[in-house]
Amino acid sequence: MIFDRISLLNSYGVLQAAQRSEGRVSQILFNRTAFYGTKTNIRFKTLVELANYIQENHAFQIFDPNCVCGTCDESIWKLLSFSVELPGKRFVTYVNNMRGEFESGDGARMNKKTIDIIAKDFAADRRLITIKDNFECFGYIQNQGRYVTPCEYVDMITNSYYDELIKQYMLTRNSYGLSRSEVFIDKCHEGEIVDKHVWATTTVATTTILPTTTIETFKAETTFLNQAMATSVVGNGYQEDTNVLDLGIRTHSVTIRKNGSNFQDLRELSYSISGNSGSGVNGTVALIADGSTQVIGNLSVNVFILSGEVVLSITHNIVQEDSIVTFTVKTNPGYVQDNVVL
Repeated sequence: MIFDRISLLNSYGVLQAAQRSEGRVSQILFNRTAFYGTKTNIRFKTLVELANYIQENHAFQIFDPNCVCGTCDESIWKLLSFSVELPGKRFVTYVNNMRGEFESGDGARMNKKTIDIIAKDFAADRRLITIKDNFECFGYIQNQGRYVTPCEYVDMITNSYYDELIKQYMLTRNSYGLSRSEVFIDKCHEGEIVDKHVWATTTVATTTILPTTTIETFKAETTFLNQAMATSVVGNGYQEDTNVLDLGIRTHSVTIRKNGSNFQDLRELSYSISGNSGSGVNGTVALIADGSTQVIGNLSVNVFILSGEVVLSITHNIVQEDSIVTFTVKTNPGYVQDNVVL
């Protein structure tokens, strides 16, 4: 999803510039180049609709490149065409001519500023294709048994193309106000189970009528309560998932940003969680934040630093009951740096 977000935001910037200088943009069409070929995608009626799609489907993925590659099901989106509403309710459609510019059927031309921005987007797409064809990233895990801090036992094998990709991706975190973020889950490889082989046998065909059943579902809810001075929360402070099946999992996350500077140490803050019986947490539990994943009751909790911001992540493991949790963050008055209490 890294290439998807970069290419979509590049095109979103082009369309935003076109809307400012040319007129209201609509009927936006992309094609998507993936491993198995090129596919023409849905048409977005407005720029707002495209922005909502990016927020919902291609949110910024939070991960540590020193531990995981972060790539999964990658595609590059290319802008094919869009329409501009000119004065007098006149609509002009600009089509990608595949030579590095957009042209219209009736000879309408964009102003030079918009043309220059589009040229940069084409160049960015070409560079993304080169990176996608050449980047390398493999995670090698040393055999250390059951890990306490897994990142200490992972060696990442990468090349310069991957480093360039990550640098570009980190710049998309808050681009154009599309700042929704979530903790990366490798859906391409996590939880893969090889089905048991079924040997061919001769059976008599039967018809079975299954009874009608009602499947009970549950809720996963997290409130992130930030009481730390001179900090702010990036992300939704209240997150809820409903209709979760028994034994299902849901992950919620936010980041804590320090005003005017970066966090250097997780111990600058203190962390605690409390929850209902479904969460498996008894009372209020203080966390020892060291970057590792901690299992508390029916929860998996992780706190780590990424790009100078503290990431709070909590995964609910539903067990026949709603799981409701409050994650509280405060300034740590006892934090000591270089023997000085801050």
